[in-house]
Amino acid sequence: MQERLTAARVLDTAIASMIHESGASDTAAPELAQLHTELRCAEVV
Repeated sequence: MQERLTAARVLDTAIASMIHESGASDTAAPELAQLHTELRCAEVV
């Protein structure tokens, strides 16, 4: 379980960086923004 959380955090950080570095808003990259949100929710559970 811990390995999955770590992998999710790494992936989430990479996605957030991609969104930030591209300068894209959440509306310009809806799939990445949605995945980012889902990963954040998964960390809480």
